[in-house]
Amino acid sequence: MSDLRVVPDGGSAYRKPFAGRATALERASVRIPLIHLLAVGEARQVDLAVRFGVSQSAICQFAGRHRAEIEAVRVDFEQKILARIAALR
Repeated sequence: MSDLRVVPDGGSAYRKPFAGRATALERASVRIPLIHLLAVGEARQVDLAVRFGVSQSAICQFAGRHRAEIEAVRVDFEQKILARIAALR
């Protein structure tokens, strides 16, 4: 069974989805700012990986899982920028 792994004492433990460092990206205190950073294109994925202590692949997978949320933030950000530009005219 691929969901089981052997632990040092010889027993087994259930492996949760996104086990390990990837779960750190799913905490709200990390997920929300990361979605914002990906949406506004403030940093490259490799830079975000270093910042959050994960691999670039983990950031890429995160971006895939949260594609709709990232796009919604991107659209909102663009609308706010356009509104500010219009207010300056």
